Amino acid sequence: MSLSMKVTFRSLCIAGWLAAGLVTVPGIAAAQTPSGATVAQLISQLSAEDREKRYLASVELRKMGPNAQSAVEALTRALRDDDPRVSENACWTLAFIGSAGLSAVPTLSAMVRDTDEPNRIPAAAVLGLMRTSNPDAVKSLTEALTSGNPELRRTAAAALGALGQAALPAVPALARATKDENPGVRSTAVAALGRLGGFASSAVPALREIEAGPDAQLKAEAVSARKRIEGELARPVQPVQAGQTGQGTPPATTRTDSATAIQIPKVDPALPTTDQPSRIESPRNDRAKTPVTPEPISAPVVRPVQILEQGRPRYTQLARDRKTEGTVVLSVEFLASGKIGDVKVISGLSYGLNEEAIRAAKSIRFNPAQSNGKPVDRQQEIRYRFSLGQ
Repeated sequence: MSLSMKVTFRSLCIAGWLAAGLVTVPGIAAAQTPSGATVAQLISQLSAEDREKRYLASVELRKMGPNAQSAVEALTRALRDDDPRVSENACWTLAFIGSAGLSAVPTLSAMVRDTDEPNRIPAAAVLGLMRTSNPDAVKSLTEALTSGNPELRRTAAAALGALGQAALPAVPALARATKDENPGVRSTAVAALGRLGGFASSAVPALREIEAGPDAQLKAEAVSARKRIEGELARPVQPVQAGQTGQGTPPATTRTDSATAIQIPKVDPALPTTDQPSRIESPRNDRAKTPVTPEPISAPVVRPVQILEQGRPRYTQLARDRKTEGTVVLSVEFLASGKIGDVKVISGLSYGLNEEAIRAAKSIRFNPAQSNGKPVDRQQEIRYRFSLGQ
């Protein structure tokens, strides 16, 4: 088997591990290798002029796994070794060496971008295995989704699916990748979106489009991914109008998988929000013989904010683990320009739920409130009730 075939095979195996959410440390972990060499000796050999010595040192360090932590700096330099075998072994060693290996993320990101780099695919896979939250790593993997190499596109999609919240900026690109010309890339992109769960809420329309398509296998995968995404979302909530609870009807509360949404009854936007008198009584004047015709009094007609679309907050895994429940109350500024202004937490929760609620609020698309036919700013409250319903 040629070197390039070995690299491809191993990279595809790693992509499979990523897609399945598995992390398996290859080789053996030992403070000292079977050859009797210590980490310090192997670090020294990594800089030897003899290419074969460097290769053998990289193999031995890979066998040591997490016990090779003190070699991180040397392994990072070895990522750019002119022997691709040394570079590849350095990649896998750094992947399983523990948090210390994260210092190599900038070099790995640069490798993914380098079109002349023979180990672009292993570098992409390792970024996913490291579960890095580095924005540049996410960007490099996102860019790789448009590579001419379908194996790199597939590995990049799988890696992004392993990154959780850090991969939010890549969700639109992953949604586009579900239409890739390569069936393996399409399938991996769908699986990646499912793994991201609630963070991939913006990709639900793309998944529904697949569900309506002719590919039965991909359709089933899209259904599974969409259900996982929607199962981690809190239902959108209508903003609470100041001083208003609807036409005398109390808000209805419904339970969902992950949150309770407070539904505020809608008010006819064509009507003013306060009752106006149908006529104005004239002041009493016993001496007046002629009835007084009052001047009409005009009151401003106010149309409330109309929510068109909004993202939904994710019930974070940490909040679930800590069994955190309650309501996040936000003060949201709906600007006359049609944009969201300041979003402030009035009362909130821990473990990322405030941040998730804010993210959802900032995603709101709306028609501004109007007064006398002109758009106006409005400060309103939005509430998200998080409840462990299952």
